Amino acid sequence: MRIDHSIVGGVFNEGFESVFETFYWYELACHVPWMKSTPKLSKTHALAVGCGVGIVVDALINRCKFDEVTVIDNNADVLNFASKYFGLSKNASLITADDLTFIIAQDSNTFELIVHDVFSGSFMRKIYIQELISNCFRILSNNGTLVLNLVSTVEMEVLHNIIQELQSVFKQLKCFCEGGINSVNTGALVNFIFFASKSEEPLQFNIYNNNGQNNYNPAVEIAFRNFISSEIQLTKLKNYERTNQRKTEWSIEKAHFKSMRQMLPANFWLLY
Repeated sequence: MRIDHSIVGGVFNEGFESVFETFYWYELACHVPWMKSTPKLSKTHALAVGCGVGIVVDALINRCKFDEVTVIDNNADVLNFASKYFGLSKNASLITADDLTFIIAQDSNTFELIVHDVFSGSFMRKIYIQELISNCFRILSNNGTLVLNLVSTVEMEVLHNIIQELQSVFKQLKCFCEGGINSVNTGALVNFIFFASKSEEPLQFNIYNNNGQNNYNPAVEIAFRNFISSEIQLTKLKNYERTNQRKTEWSIEKAHFKSMRQMLPANFWLLY
């Protein structure tokens, strides 16, 4: 699925697996030991901000077994196309809305999990980040987890603002990115994924059962295996010098457009 010059999601014809491995990482918030061992006393509710083709929504319903999954996207066409062409589950509640407006309107302690993936954070100003993270914290349950995806360079101001705000609000925070520390180079676009928890318990991801096995399909298993080696220490990210957000946005847009063009052949873009 393409929006302008961005690929927001896709699947392979064989196996219907995601073209983006990191989409499978988001569901790992369901694999922390305290969440897996907590008795289910009431209905569980997850919120997915940004739909794409519905890879995350499918995982939350079919593998993580949430009772309710609400999906919001500010583009109604994305929701329609995900439903029509990518089998987006009819068990999810689909809402066309601005993410921050919707989140602010929710009651406190409503969701056990929030997955926030709007693909690029170049538009996120400091006041927006503060309101977003503080309200995500408010509407999460006492042991709830926020998963937030950010596409950025390591020097961009938005990355450091997000880290600072997450650390000031949440009790536990971990960061992962495709390729691990080797992918963090000056000027390179990196897909940062943050896991922030309200729980006092350390964030650990119990992917395998006691016998070292799981029941995942090969694509998901490979994604989970790569996840383990992709953690980035937040102290290392702070060592990079920040650059002013507005000065870097144009270069980021060019780098993003180039990476999207490399994903698919020229005919795809010419015939769009």
